[in-house]
Amino acid sequence: MVVMSAILSFVFLGYLVGVREGTVISALIIGPIVKILKNYFDPYISNLIE
Repeated sequence: MVVMSAILSFVFLGYLVGVREGTVISALIIGPIVKILKNYFDPYISNLIE
């Protein structure tokens, strides 16, 4: 989604707007954080569902 927003920014505006280093860094870091939290909370969620 970050790449898509950068491409659309270039296509429609002609320059990069709204996608900076923080956006890219957070896009790369969120995946591993969600994976860790998913592994931690999976047993609890499974107990709630069953």
